[in-house]
Amino acid sequence: MISKKFLPAALAVAVIPTVQAQNADQPAIRDTDESGLETIVVTGVAAAGGVKKLEASYNIVTANEAEIRRANPKSTADLLKISPGMWPESSGGQTGANIEIAGFPGGGDAPYYTTQLMGSPLYGMPTLSFFETSSIFRLDDTIRSTEILQGGPSVVFAGGQMGATSNFLLKTGKETPEGSVGLTYGDENLMRADAFYGFPIGESWFGSIGGFWRTSDGVRDPEFAADEGGQITATLKHEADSGQFTLYARYLDDKNQFITPIPVIQRGTSDFSEYPGFDAQTGTYYSKDIQKVFLGGYPNGGTNADLANGRGAQMFFVGANYDQDLGNGWSIVDKFLVNGGDVDTNALFSGPNPATLEDELYNIPTNLNGFELPPGSATATFVGGGAVAPDQDVIQQGWWFIHKELQNINNDFRLSKEIFDGNTLTAGVYLAYYEMDDEWSLGSLMFMANEPNTRPITVSYVNGAAQTVQFTDAQGFVNYGGFNITEKGHAFNQAVYLSDSWRLDKWLVDASVRWEKQQASNRVCNLSNVNQDGDPLTNYDNAVPVCNGTFAITDYDEDFTSWTVGANYSFTDHMSAYGRVNRRTLPRLRQRHPRQHHGQHRSHAGGEELRSRIQVPERAAVRRRQRLLARFHRPRVPADHGGRSAHRPAPVLRLRVEGRELHRRPDAGQFPFRGRGQLPGRRIHGLRRLLPVHQCRHRQWLRTHRRRAAAAPAQAALHAHAQLPFRGTVG
Repeated sequence: MISKKFLPAALAVAVIPTVQAQNADQPAIRDTDESGLETIVVTGVAAAGGVKKLEASYNIVTANEAEIRRANPKSTADLLKISPGMWPESSGGQTGANIEIAGFPGGGDAPYYTTQLMGSPLYGMPTLSFFETSSIFRLDDTIRSTEILQGGPSVVFAGGQMGATSNFLLKTGKETPEGSVGLTYGDENLMRADAFYGFPIGESWFGSIGGFWRTSDGVRDPEFAADEGGQITATLKHEADSGQFTLYARYLDDKNQFITPIPVIQRGTSDFSEYPGFDAQTGTYYSKDIQKVFLGGYPNGGTNADLANGRGAQMFFVGANYDQDLGNGWSIVDKFLVNGGDVDTNALFSGPNPATLEDELYNIPTNLNGFELPPGSATATFVGGGAVAPDQDVIQQGWWFIHKELQNINNDFRLSKEIFDGNTLTAGVYLAYYEMDDEWSLGSLMFMANEPNTRPITVSYVNGAAQTVQFTDAQGFVNYGGFNITEKGHAFNQAVYLSDSWRLDKWLVDASVRWEKQQASNRVCNLSNVNQDGDPLTNYDNAVPVCNGTFAITDYDEDFTSWTVGANYSFTDHMSAYGRVNRRTLPRLRQRHPRQHHGQHRSHAGGEELRSRIQVPERAAVRRRQRLLARFHRPRVPADHGGRSAHRPAPVLRLRVEGRELHRRPDAGQFPFRGRGQLPGRRIHGLRRLLPVHQCRHRQWLRTHRRRAAAAPAQAALHAHAQLPFRGTVG
């Protein structure tokens, strides 16, 4: 028996007028005017060649290189703000965004958003814990344009995303050599270099190479490089009279600070101010003193971790696109991508509320994360020396490390035939195989001063038997985590689809259907508490959850169908209207037993297989497709972010100075955020009370505090950028 959940069919109707103007002293350049209604879009189109934006019967926003720069995005996800109905919450940095889409459930991550490169999805599913696809993509001068599609035919093609898809298209070489070199400096000690060069190789062969390198202290200086790294991209293209072949490769190695909450004082319902000694504009807990640690609870004996590695990525990408007109109305299109690498997270996450040292040691009960030690028994010392004053503000912060290794390979093949004049039928096959191999250390609380660029604190005390107990380790860790797991999974998606497009005078009508089968398996180690060093006088490691040699395994095997129908009518060369209805099926796990719902859990101990049946709530089952390979849904707590500057093109060498807005306040009527304890531009905390993340998720709390986001101050850094484009021989 197969149980399925259907999203209600969505109907979209739009009218697209345009008014165009051109300065008399500014010549029109048609080959770069990629955002006009005459622009050919390829995302969401079945057959080779694409369609005019004017004739597309779905919501698609395009931006060429110049428009991407003008949008001034501080990250890949932040660029999505140019598409109405999308709100990227990207204040945590270059990576780890939450992407909200009008009409779809929210609450964190990006389950209804997919990033594509040259038409190929970057990963087989849109989101995992500590990962969404924009985190492994960086904008630079190698990007020619982007196409952002919401809904519509995306439910049928490629990965079958029902929400939004952004497809980034690379620059390639041309007959005439051309390129650009850019340098950027920012007053947060940002230094960035960008370059691109496209060139002919031989008859009908062209190449290109480009990339960027950047280092920055960030607007919240952690006392080490906040962002450091870059990427390099190369293409090789062959053009023929009846087709084109493009091979591309990219290597990304980038480390990005993952900026998390700071304390803010709240009085009453609408009065906010800075926490004493903590600058709301520039403060961060990150510091050299807590940068490098040893996490004793990390699987397989612990590991060294470094905050400077942040939430970055080391990924390779190799892909190929092939378009060929076979003659007699036949054509083929094939898109292939293989990519893989590490997407690690090294970051602080919110812990218990701040307090004075005196209260933390003796007065706050343990159920509120206080130490509740015998009065006068404790000694608190800064790591590196120096006693801690009793009235010193202190806090516990989670020092988390997640090692995530991803592998992905997918191929999208399409065969099209013009049945008769104006009618084209396309059949396609999409295959994707992807893996995940994780090791996590979550919940290791470090005791530290509640001040910018903090210092860790060690605590010991004398118990009733006159024995000295080490409450923290020598680094200041109160414990060695609460979720130290290994996790490994793989999945295989197989889809076939059929699409028909029919042009009737001013009408363009299309209908498509997709059948897909998804198979996946995920294995997570089970945990048992152990005393790691066997010493009862080292309190911090007396009950560390570690893998015990057994595993919880989740298997998934489901198939489902999606479809879409749309029509576009062109009134004039500058106005059209379209309507579309589409349905995407959200699969549930197959019921294997009348009393067992949507899943089966099993453990392996040696050669013996132990089975147990579990009940999965209906709502969780609907979301299972997105979360299958990441069973632990962690709280999301990124906060304010300092990003990079944009790069504006220039016909000659040009120097500019610009104010860089790093925090955006929502305008009236902007798509509301939901399900987060994060307000745009500011983490809201109570007086002496940092709200736990799970409390911040409650909608009532969000409704109460949503209006206060407008009071969050903007923050700016000053950037200067110089760029030298060139065309033809450079010598």
